Amino acid sequence: MKGGVIHVLLIEDNALDALFVRGSLTGTSNPKFELRRADGLATGLSQLAAGGVDALLLDLCLADSEGLETFRKVQAAAPEIPVVVLSSEDNGEMAVAAVADGAQDYLVKGHYSTDLLTRSLRYAIERKRSQRTLHELAERLTHHVENSPMAVIEWGANLDIIRWAGEAERMFGWTPEEVLGKQRGAFPLVYAEDEASVAEVFARLYSGGNQKCFSANRNCRKDGSVIHCEWYNSSLMDAQGNLRSILSLALDVTERKHAESGLSLANQQLQRLSTDLLRSQDHERRRIARELHDSTAQILAALSMNLIRLQKSGGEPLKKQALLAESIELAASSSREIRTLTYLLHPPLLDEIGLVSALQAYAEGFNQRTGIDIELILPSDFGRLHSDLESALLRIVQEGLANVHRHSGSPVATIQLERDLTEVCLVLQDRGCGLPSSLTAPDSGFVGLGVGILGMRERAEQLGGRLEITSAGKGTRVTVKFPLAVQNEQLAHISG
Repeated sequence: MKGGVIHVLLIEDNALDALFVRGSLTGTSNPKFELRRADGLATGLSQLAAGGVDALLLDLCLADSEGLETFRKVQAAAPEIPVVVLSSEDNGEMAVAAVADGAQDYLVKGHYSTDLLTRSLRYAIERKRSQRTLHELAERLTHHVENSPMAVIEWGANLDIIRWAGEAERMFGWTPEEVLGKQRGAFPLVYAEDEASVAEVFARLYSGGNQKCFSANRNCRKDGSVIHCEWYNSSLMDAQGNLRSILSLALDVTERKHAESGLSLANQQLQRLSTDLLRSQDHERRRIARELHDSTAQILAALSMNLIRLQKSGGEPLKKQALLAESIELAASSSREIRTLTYLLHPPLLDEIGLVSALQAYAEGFNQRTGIDIELILPSDFGRLHSDLESALLRIVQEGLANVHRHSGSPVATIQLERDLTEVCLVLQDRGCGLPSSLTAPDSGFVGLGVGILGMRERAEQLGGRLEITSAGKGTRVTVKFPLAVQNEQLAHISG
């Protein structure tokens, strides 16, 4: 419609009927109707194809087409054009059938006025426009529903499934053909233990007491597996308060649930590790205090007493010489004790001549203190690593050998160190009693192994490494690997 003019095409082979239509539309205004006529279907379809038609008046009984087929051909050729059917008195049922097929209205020839004809044409145009808008809206809605990242399930007034779209088939496994028309309890969609809570949600939605709600429960898939889902539900009621439908949007959150469970377990392990580390720190402080009190402090006390006696000994050379000799030995012993304690806290050789020499010196001292033989397999051309990485490897060896001494009962331990272009590998092996299988199972984690091995693992992971423990009933093997490719980047992050 342009400039307030409605362009009407009349397809009518009866000249008298066509003249009546023209007379009815002549002189109309606001809007003005302009009429074109085609005396057959073929001519009319050509004019429709040329465009410029706002509405169509159609006689179903033409020389070149008869009955409903006439309307269907027109609708197929120009589905966007509103059609008002003109019928004779004896073709009323055919006209009604045409309206059922999509015509906007029908008029009986010779029984309409100008007002009725113009009103029918205007209403036909508006209804067609509304239908087009609704059709486009339905198309968009259907597209979004079918392509929704969530499962889209609509339940009818009897809680039977009337829509199964979006991700519903992928999430739950059933096809639309398998579930449409079935009621909620007709197939095992809800996990049995959650059925009561889900039934309560649906009862509130059904009654209208809660027209939108969120719920979360476990659901069953067609293959019997169980998934965790979040449900976003809304109910539509009629004017009398009766249910028309319930729309449910379901989101599979199984992976998130597993991640939350893993995070909760990790937090529990972290809390236990923190407690164990504080306990270990307190134990280490007490041990250092005890070492200082029982050895170094006693030696220094004896040295002080000797110096006092020497000061009071007068002119007895032999007694002075004996006291001096004993004092020198006490001072040397105190020095050795302090060196041993500081070496355990941080071996000075590590900074000066590197990891290999530090391991050799530590193994020798460990053998002297414990009697456990240490077999070293260390390449002579191993070279140097970043100081943080060397310190981590030495600390892991210290803790590992401490565990051998405290727990394994092994008379010998082997330390093997090697490297290539991509990683450095440390292996610590004993021949002792081994570890219980429950503690070395893949899913057992490290908490049950104690704070020592937890500390070893933390040192490895801090620098991008990984620690593995294997035990075959006799002997335990600890393997630690650090990737050298990412060493500089991670060490810079830790240092910065």
